[in-house]
Amino acid sequence: MPDATSATRPTISIYQNPDHIAGILQQIYQAPLVVAESREHSSDRSDSERRDQSGTGGLSGSVSIPGLGGLGASVGGQRGRVAETGLAASSRLTQNFEYSQAYYLTLVRNHLREHNILKTVLGTDDADQVKVGDFVEYRATFRPNEINALLDILTPDLIAAITYHHYRTQGIKAFDDWTNFEELKAFSEKNIALAQAQADLARAIAEAVRVDFRSQKTREFYGTIGSGEDTVTAVTICDNPNFVVDDEDRILDGQYTVLGKVTAPTTLDVPILERNKVLDRLKPEGVDELFDTLRGGVSKQARELETRAGGDPLMADIFDTALASRIDGRSFKVVPVAIYA
Repeated sequence: MPDATSATRPTISIYQNPDHIAGILQQIYQAPLVVAESREHSSDRSDSERRDQSGTGGLSGSVSIPGLGGLGASVGGQRGRVAETGLAASSRLTQNFEYSQAYYLTLVRNHLREHNILKTVLGTDDADQVKVGDFVEYRATFRPNEINALLDILTPDLIAAITYHHYRTQGIKAFDDWTNFEELKAFSEKNIALAQAQADLARAIAEAVRVDFRSQKTREFYGTIGSGEDTVTAVTICDNPNFVVDDEDRILDGQYTVLGKVTAPTTLDVPILERNKVLDRLKPEGVDELFDTLRGGVSKQARELETRAGGDPLMADIFDTALASRIDGRSFKVVPVAIYA
């Protein structure tokens, strides 16, 4: 294990996959992962002292007892005393250690570096050399996947509410007999039922799209490495439960370093719908046309708002209608082991 002088600089993780780190460590050392350790220190001390005292003595004399005459008696003996003192002392110190994920991450990084297994990606030249299965480390500025960002805003409940409002409004516009109460009551019930049915259908479709994009369990972040013509995008696929911080969008604030394993090689102009199992069947040209239509619709709404605002030219600048259909330039995919500052 590395000592303090050979360890890398301390890091602060915002994302860390403990299962990946534990698996890598056990493969490195070919041994079970030690999660805790206990150490004991004990000492004993004992002092003793013994003192002996002894002597001899005698006593003789005579006594007269009526009826028995005189008797002579003699008493002799030995006396002695033993004094023994002792002092014993013992002490015990127990220390319990628990190895943290930060310690395991340091071991993994140091081992990969020492054995030249870890590749550093600084730009397009480095990205062109990486292969599937390589361990890489790169520093990047991140932005969210635009589709997942839209799905975060356009939730199934919101889409259902918009659909319900749309069909209710359209039905009211089509009804013209407001004087007949019975007709109005029947129309209202029918209109509500139809609008609710359309809203339920829209919610189901929205939920299916979210599941297909796996936006509820994983998130994609686009890490920009390098600058200018030397720019490459690292599509970093994160599992939501492995974020160390509560705010999963913390990765969007500033630059962070990623340690991960490459899952897809460097490719040019990848469609952003490639991850979707249904929409990835569309040809790239069709994807471009679809997004051009979406951009045109948004731009039209922006122009209408600009007109209502009195032709204020700043109104159009509020809306960014650039919804990318592809990841421009080179990009590769990574499953991160850890993301840290």
